Amino acid sequence: MPNYFIHKIESDLNKIVEAVPEYISSIFSELKENFYFPNAFEFLTGLFVGHCMGSYVQAHQQIYEKNTSSRELVEIHNIIFRRRIQIEQSVSAFLEENNIK
Repeated sequence: MPNYFIHKIESDLNKIVEAVPEYISSIFSELKENFYFPNAFEFLTGLFVGHCMGSYVQAHQQIYEKNTSSRELVEIHNIIFRRRIQIEQSVSAFLEENNIK
């Protein structure tokens, strides 16, 4: 995968991780109405990672005008996974601020 795209994802994730609590706050009521999730932390973390994966796969396909290969999918996943602790901390911050267990 081109270095430009890798650096773009990493740069974006720095900004996105900071905005996670605010983003979740803006959609949490709707999520509670439409989904049952006994573990908010796991659900929200998975939701956030899924959004990132989908967005970067779509961006890759649009920028390079080709389907994303399985190797490229793994690379995108690994870049996001390296931010796992930061993602989890952001989700935890939202849950703590809103006293959600």
